[in-house]
Parts: sequence; C-alpha cells; structure tokens
Amino acid sequence: MTMESGPPEESMGQTGSTPEPSPMQGAISDAKTAMEKAGFTAPQGMVALGALILIGVEIIFGVILEDYFLPDTVGLVLPTLAALIFFGRTATAEKFGGVPVVMKVLGYSMALFGVWVLIYDLRYPDDTLNEFPDLLGALLAYGGFALSYLGARSIKV
Repeated sequence: MTMESGPPEESMGQTGSTPEPSPMQGAISDAKTAMEKAGFTAPQGMVALGALILIGVEIIFGVILEDYFLPDTVGLVLPTLAALIFFGRTATAEKFGGVPVVMKVLGYSMALFGVWVLIYDLRYPDDTLNEFPDLLGALLAYGGFALSYLGARSIKV
C-alpha cells in the first residue's frame, strides 16, 4: 500500500494556481484607495463625508424626489456646509481655533441634529416614513449623522 505524501490539491493538478480576484474585489480596493487619497478615512474626513451624505440626501430625496425632507433644513445646512468648507480650506479653520477643534464641534452638532431628526421621525412616522423612498432617505441620513459622530469622536484635540 502506497500513500501519497502531498496534500490532495497537488494530486488534483492545482499546484501553484492562485484564484483570480473578482471584479467586485477590484472595485472595492479601488474605492478604498480613492477614499484614502481624498482624505475621507481620517476622522476629519469622516465628518466631511457625513456632511456630504446629508447634503446628498437632502438634494436627492428632498428636492428631486420630494419624498424625505430633513426637518429644519437651515439648521442642517449651516454645519454641513461649514464642515465641507473647513475640510477643504485649513487656513480658514485656523482662524477659529484650528481644524481639529472646528471639525469636532461641527461633527457633534450634526450628530445632535441627527438625534433630533430621529426623535422627530419616530414621533411622526406617518408624515415622514410612509413610503420606501422616505425610509431609504431616512436610513441614509441616519448613516450620515452616525458617520459625523464617529468622526468627531475620533478627532484628537
């Protein structure tokens, strides 16, 4: 009785072959590279990305689809636009105490606004969450608020 001493893969003729990466893995790695290059993986970038998501939700679901409007849009526009401006222009933020301080304050203010939006949506669900686009817009907005909070929490001052 003779026994083969190699693993079963070698006897099947699969030695040295590496599986090809799927197109999805390539797209994910490209997206990660782009996010790192843009600076959105840093805590300040997370606050700015949360602001971008919130502005996108308001434009797509509120203005274009006319389904999910964030309550008190003026209260949301000010911190989100300020976060985007200060993320892009560090010299402007230095006048207000430095980029980390400004981004931390803006991230926490967006997160507090998110808590208020969540309470409003839960209090009046028939007015705000009655169709699928409303629910999708709300979930994306909550994700933007959470991303802003996590970014602000991670900023070291």
